[in-house]
Amino acid sequence: MLGEKFSEIIEKNEDFLKKSDLIYGIANGRFLEKISKDDSLKSFDEIKSCLKIYKRLLLPIDTEILSSINSQKRLAMHYATRNVEITEYGEILMQKVEQSIVNLPEEEQLPIIIESFNSFVSWIYEKALKRLGGETQKILNTLQKILSLNREVAAKLNIYNTFLETLVSRIPQKGIQQLYLDYLEETVESRTSQLKQIQKHLVEAERMAAIGEAVTMIGHDVRNPLQVIFNTLYLGMKKIDGMKVSSEEKKHLKTLLEKIHNQADYINRMILDLQDYTKGVTPELAKLDLHKLLKEALSSITIPEKINVTLKVENGFPKILADPIMMKRVLINLTKNAIEAMPEGGEIRISTSVKESNAIIEVEDTGIGIPKENINEIFRPFFTTKPKGLGLGLAVCKKLIEAQGGEISVESEIRKGAKFKIKIPIAKGTLQRSDRETTEEDSS
Repeated sequence: MLGEKFSEIIEKNEDFLKKSDLIYGIANGRFLEKISKDDSLKSFDEIKSCLKIYKRLLLPIDTEILSSINSQKRLAMHYATRNVEITEYGEILMQKVEQSIVNLPEEEQLPIIIESFNSFVSWIYEKALKRLGGETQKILNTLQKILSLNREVAAKLNIYNTFLETLVSRIPQKGIQQLYLDYLEETVESRTSQLKQIQKHLVEAERMAAIGEAVTMIGHDVRNPLQVIFNTLYLGMKKIDGMKVSSEEKKHLKTLLEKIHNQADYINRMILDLQDYTKGVTPELAKLDLHKLLKEALSSITIPEKINVTLKVENGFPKILADPIMMKRVLINLTKNAIEAMPEGGEIRISTSVKESNAIIEVEDTGIGIPKENINEIFRPFFTTKPKGLGLGLAVCKKLIEAQGGEISVESEIRKGAKFKIKIPIAKGTLQRSDRETTEEDSS
């Protein structure tokens, strides 16, 4: 009954017990088996994390072994460990260790701690395993659990490979050797995976560089004729207004020219997307009026009559820190995507809000929606479900937003539309009170 109550208390205070290291010493580490994850080290700096890992390795070992005269002498042999205090109750105090290394060069502090503690802790485990011969497996199981719970930070600090190497050289037992072999196997697998990822990125970078060169050449050759087409279309539209033909005939001619314009614009967008994706982008950040920026973006898009666009922006909304050209590109792209998602008509709602030090821009439509299996794919380059297109539009949006220190995400359900959410930093000194009024505009 008492054991059950004790387990309940530990479960309720698990976070505190992890952070304070107590969970590693209670009942010689017996309650470690109940823990599946320990992220408590992430709130400490490298030196504190390193000392905590060694403290956690020591806590489950028998108190008498740690507090013996031999142990105290062993501590005094090493620079970093000589200031460790181990009380008769098994309490391990390491505050003085940090003070003792503070005058050392910063790049030497961690290696000295690791070297000193590796020798001492492996010696303690050697003594414990020899003395508690019948409980060897229990000690090894506890050690393995401590290693697994602290693996992420310990591997990052380069502790485990040197510690296990020292341990296996002192204690040539099968169990210790297996721990070391398991660690080496995991390390090899991890490094192999990392190398594969690096290789993949290199291949992708080479491919993008080749595409970039081709796009630069093609872009130069194509965009000049495109500009001639756009200029001619503009003059054609003006010419139609002065023609002595019926209004119906004028409307028909303008419709034909608009179709040509849309196709030319589509080619231009493809070239821009390819150029933006294959080259590095460097934003020119400035304080921008988001309301004005949204209106400018919408004014450059032809909104079909059957689609209603609503723009909601708070009065006195703080200025954002962003690149005006990049932001306009993203907003135009998202709005055009929303239009394409509603061939039968619908509504586009664009709204803004403030969350902490960021502006949130939401572009929501009532269109066909995005299938669940495609949600994680749509920002990937060259992914598309459209009958035509390169699948670079959203990949470019993501690249442009991230280049400005922002984030972009999407929520969607089939036949319920999609909502794209942009998070972009607010310019310092422009964040105002939250009791602002909201202006709602119908831009259709």
